[in-house]
Amino acid sequence: MDKNEAMVFLARIHLFKGITKEHTELLWELCEEVSFAADEILIEEGKTGPAFFVVIEGSIRVLLPTESQFTRVKRSQEVTLNMLAPGNYFGEYSLLDDMPASASVIGESAGKVLRIAHAELHNLLTLDDRLARIVYHNMLVELVGRLKRRESEIDRSLIF
Repeated sequence: MDKNEAMVFLARIHLFKGITKEHTELLWELCEEVSFAADEILIEEGKTGPAFFVVIEGSIRVLLPTESQFTRVKRSQEVTLNMLAPGNYFGEYSLLDDMPASASVIGESAGKVLRIAHAELHNLLTLDDRLARIVYHNMLVELVGRLKRRESEIDRSLIF
């Protein structure tokens, strides 16, 4: 993906909605395009998340594995939490809490992601208050939206 394609792509990502062209360029400078294979682990539950990722191509599964070294839980089967497609992102939780990953993220099919190392993204957001306000606001809106959708799913599952 060349610079112009990447800048247009990044500008369409919900997390970056409302940032300036200059901010988009700063983000692009931090990006590394990385290919992944089907079944490749991009983030492993219980390990520190290394980066923030945006899916360019392929599909990705977010899951709770059958055995968790992190929570010491044994599940009868994997639990799929979400399927991600181009334009979706992951790895944002550890930008907020710097804790080990709460789920594993695995390539469902081969594809590509844009990867931004957490340290580099954190440094950029620390140095630019305006950009940080926009990104953290958008992240909060996204996380609250996910919570509300999950609450609705639980409500629907409890209807007799």
